[in-house]
Amino acid sequence: MQLPTRTTIDKLVQNAACRIPLSTSQWESESGRLAVGLKGMAALWNRANATLRSARGHWKIQSTTKHFGVDFGPALQCLPDGSYQPRIETQARIHGIDSLLATLPWADIVDMKIFLDGFEAGAQWCRNNQNLDSGEDKRAGA
Repeated sequence: MQLPTRTTIDKLVQNAACRIPLSTSQWESESGRLAVGLKGMAALWNRANATLRSARGHWKIQSTTKHFGVDFGPALQCLPDGSYQPRIETQARIHGIDSLLATLPWADIVDMKIFLDGFEAGAQWCRNNQNLDSGEDKRAGA
C-alpha cells in the first residue's frame, strides 16, 4: 500500500472545498490531518500484515514439527577425571528461556527456537572473537 502523494491530498481537499467553506489556513490544517491519518492507517496496515505473516509462519512451523519442545543441549559434561557436572551453556540457555517466558508468557516454541538461535549465534561470535583486544575497534569478519 502506497501513501498518497501531496497532490492527491490536495485534490481531496479541493473537492471538499466545494462543499465546506474554509479558509486557506484551515484547509492546510485539514490537509495535514488527512495526511497524518492516512500515514497512521498505512502503518497500522503494515503492522497487521507483518503480524499475520508471522502467525502464518509460526503455524506452518508448528504444524510440521514432530517434537513439541526445544533442544537446550546436553545437560552434563564429562570432566577430565571422568566425573560429570552440569553444562554451563545448557544452564544459560534454560535460564534465558525462563527469562523470555517470564517477560513474554505468550511466547511459543517458535519464539523459543528463534531465541536459542540468537543465543547460539552470540556464543559463536564470542568464541570466534575471544582473542580480540577490547581496546581496539575491531569487528568480527573485519
